[in-house]
Formats: sequence, C-alpha cells, structure tokens
Amino acid sequence: MPSDRKPLTLKQSKVYVYIHTQITKHHVPPTIRDIMNHFGYASTNSARNFINALIRKGWIYKKDRTARNLRLRK
Repeated sequence: MPSDRKPLTLKQSKVYVYIHTQITKHHVPPTIRDIMNHFGYASTNSARNFINALIRKGWIYKKDRTARNLRLRK
C-alpha cells in the first residue's frame, strides 16, 4: 500500500473492491446509484459518504462531474 493512502474500514474496503471490480472487469466505473443498489443502501447519500471517504483517504478520485466519473488511484 502506498504511504499516501490511509487505511480503510471494512465497509470502505468492500465499496472499494466493488468499484475496483467494476472498473477492471467491465471497464466502466459504477454510478452512485449502482453502489447504493449493490449494497442495499436506502439512499444515495450513504454511497456518497463512502465515495467521499475513499477520496479523502487517497484510494479513488473523480475525473469530472459525470455519473461514471470514479477512477482508481495508482
């Protein structure tokens, strides 16, 4: 793990693995609603909170303001 990344909680790790799998397997990042549906969250706000935590901790970033804008940090 690169030193600039902060460790993830178990739930954050599960969201990261889902994002990573979608990008590597399907070549398309998931939308917030995809993440919400996959994990059974009641609202998109829960998915947004996990995405923001992953961004803050240095694991992903947003490319732009489109729906499928999540990218993995190298």
